[in-house]
Amino acid sequence: MSIKLADAVVYLTGDRKGLDKTLKKSEKDTTTWASKVGKKIRSGLGTALKVGMVGAAAGVVALTAGITKLAIDSAKVDQVRGTFDKLAVPP
Repeated sequence: MSIKLADAVVYLTGDRKGLDKTLKKSEKDTTTWASKVGKKIRSGLGTALKVGMVGAAAGVVALTAGITKLAIDSAKVDQVRGTFDKLAVPP
């Protein structure tokens, strides 16, 4: 027994219950999968941003420490220069 194109068309248009059920399940599965992937991506990005912010904060602390040291060293140089200026008073 052979199946004709007309038989297939009648079957597809006449009984869609299984097809509709399968399509709805596929849609639900795809949505669930996409949601899980989205959560993982958001979690990964959140972690990356937190690490980046911690790194940026560490950079600011290091920069502040460097500026503070520069100011302290500069004050020491001014003290040494003042001492030499006092010693170099013309007679």
